Amino acid sequence: NFGSSNNFYGLDLADDKITVVGRARAPGNTGDAESMVLRLTSSGVLDSTFNSSGILGLNQPGVAGSVVYAIPQEQLTLDTPVKNIAQNVKVDREGRIVVLGSTTYVADPSLRFPYVMRLKKDGSLDTSFNQVGYVLIRPLNTYSQLFDDAGGSSGLGMGLDISESGKIGVCFPLQDSISQIISMSVFTLNENGSVFSSNPSCTEVGAGNTSPYALKFRGEEILVSGQTDNLDTGF
Repeated sequence: NFGSSNNFYGLDLADDKITVVGRARAPGNTGDAESMVLRLTSSGVLDSTFNSSGILGLNQPGVAGSVVYAIPQEQLTLDTPVKNIAQNVKVDREGRIVVLGSTTYVADPSLRFPYVMRLKKDGSLDTSFNQVGYVLIRPLNTYSQLFDDAGGSSGLGMGLDISESGKIGVCFPLQDSISQIISMSVFTLNENGSVFSSNPSCTEVGAGNTSPYALKFRGEEILVSGQTDNLDTGF
């Protein structure tokens, strides 16, 4: 019983374990749904070595109240995030679980930003990653926020991959709240969570809206696929 409002968006397979991420309203929770991480054994049963139950809700105490560092390096506090959704997952070469998701920005609940979180094999936060276990990506443009096709209830175009050297690449669509134009953004983090490179307002592939859907490393190069209004085609 994972509660209600279940939606699962990402899956990865490593060390004969299945890791799934999404959102759910835990039993007894009458508020907004939260990010959920599940790990299953190869036989499909919940893995009790992960957070004791095989299930981790990312609004639990000690995670939601942690201090994180945004980009640029501005210190802020996340209280209980609402509409906190895990949308993609990758397991790195050391078995650590990297989660890409989105959360409401506490300082302005009308805004939503991406986050990258890394967990240890047992489900605890990996504090060697950005000192606290996760990074909140806040665009430099005050008017930009994460674009979501359903007002924050589902995942759209949040790509995640890990290179052979341990770099973490993510892509996501940003929407300008004034012009309503959607643009593609690509970030690369070092293995320790520091910023390797960023393109917070990527030039459009074509005129109009540009939305990424997937990201993949080829060596140290990054390939991104998506859709653009230019000729109404994919790229």
